[in-house]
Amino acid sequence: MEKIVRNKYLWILNITTWFQFGRGAVTGVLMWIYIYILQNANLQSVLSLVMGTASGIGMFMAPFLIKFFGKRNVAIFSNIIMAAASALLIIFPSNVVLLFISTYIVFWGAAVQIISQPAMNADALDYQQYATGDRFEGMSGNLGMIGQIIALGTGFIIPAIYEVNGLLDDYDILYDPIVREPLFRTLAIVATVFGVLCAVPFFFWDLSEKKHKKMIEELKERAAKENMLNGYEHESVLSSGENFDGTDSLQVEMASKNENEADCAEVTSEEVATQPNKEKEV
Repeated sequence: MEKIVRNKYLWILNITTWFQFGRGAVTGVLMWIYIYILQNANLQSVLSLVMGTASGIGMFMAPFLIKFFGKRNVAIFSNIIMAAASALLIIFPSNVVLLFISTYIVFWGAAVQIISQPAMNADALDYQQYATGDRFEGMSGNLGMIGQIIALGTGFIIPAIYEVNGLLDDYDILYDPIVREPLFRTLAIVATVFGVLCAVPFFFWDLSEKKHKKMIEELKERAAKENMLNGYEHESVLSSGENFDGTDSLQVEMASKNENEADCAEVTSEEVATQPNKEKEV
């Protein structure tokens, strides 16, 4: 566990999860738009179908965005664009079209991170193996438990906002714009602030794709050297992370070569010894 807590990349990913509940605060108003503003079941069906495409498009675009811009930049951009979309609702909380567009963008940004964040987590574990010689995939989950406790605590912020704005058991008060608009504006402020907070940790992410590639190449070299020392020259296994010099590898190669030559000599001797017996039988 001590080695895990020193991995700053895992900390960056976990700190981000502490604020993810808040960046999507405006998505909760979507159903309220359908019920208390539009009041049209047919239009609700069409808009729900359109809204559902946001996640699919986001996940489809994510690999291409990562390829061209890198995981770090995609993480920052997706969080910032979610915050920007929410910020518009602070100024125009009663604009139905803008509410729908902003919510769509928030769903899109969250979908992009469904792809990018696990990939960044894998990179962080690669770094863990590179730096310490151990991957600790199971132990890394324990670090996330710390964040879950914090996230549970901060998760009470949005219910508290509902309560302050008088939204307890009677949701019919949302028919009244005088009640509805201040609530929407407050949720937009929360989503904007927490969207920015989700983006900030990724500015400290310096594990670029180029750096990660070099790191993986070194891990492969370590694994190859260890395989040779353990007699698995043609197999690939995980590296223990130990450092080996060229002398050790050369000794292993020479020993393997001598062993092969000895085996060949032994086989030749056996063939020579059995040859007279074969001639007698003939």
